[in-house]
Amino acid sequence: MQINSSNSQPQFSVLILAGGNSTRMKFPKPWLKIDNTTFLEKIIKTYQSFGIKNIVVIINQKFCIEPWESKIKFLKKQAIIIENTAVEKGRLYSIQLGLQQLADADFVFIQNIDNPFIDKIILKKLQQDRCETGVTVPTFNQKGGHPILINRSIKEQIINNFNSSSTLHDVINQFDRKNVEVANELILININTPEEYKKFESA
Repeated sequence: MQINSSNSQPQFSVLILAGGNSTRMKFPKPWLKIDNTTFLEKIIKTYQSFGIKNIVVIINQKFCIEPWESKIKFLKKQAIIIENTAVEKGRLYSIQLGLQQLADADFVFIQNIDNPFIDKIILKKLQQDRCETGVTVPTFNQKGGHPILINRSIKEQIINNFNSSSTLHDVINQFDRKNVEVANELILININTPEEYKKFESA
C-alpha cells in the first residue's frame, strides 16, 4: 500500500468512461475518429503526454469484439482495460469498477469518452488549482465541463458505499467543490449524436 506523507507528491490517475451503449450515436463512441485517431486513443495519448501513467478505461464489453478486438489488444499495452458486462447497472457502477483499480491514487480525473478535446493546458490548470477536500470542476463562462478531478475521499466513498440508486452528482455534492475557470469552451462539449459528431470530426 502506498503511504503518502506531507513531503510526498500526490498521485494522479485517470478513469476514462466508455461503458455506455452509444445508442444515440449508432456507432461505438470509443472508435469514432478525430485527428486520424480514435476518441479513446486520443484521450489516452493526451493523459500519457501529461505524465499520467495510471490510466483505467471502462468499456462496454460489446465494443471489445471484432472488428475492434485488435484495437483493444493494442490499448491494453497503454492502459488497464476493464470490460463492463453489466452496463445496465449505470454510470456510477462503471465508475466504481474503474476506481477499484486505482486504490493508491490521491486524485482521479473522470474523463468521458464523448469529449476527446481534453488538452494538457486544462489538465495542468485543474492539477495546480485543485480542491484538496473534494471535487475540482473546469468551467467556461461559469458553466461546468469535463473532466472533473476527484480527491481520495470521493474515490473511497464511491468504492465503499456504492448505491445503485445514486448518481455521481449525488456523491460529489456531499463534498467541497472548486470551480476552475479555463479558456477553452470545448470542455462543455458532449458528442452523443451523428449530427454532433459531423460538426466536430474535423475540429
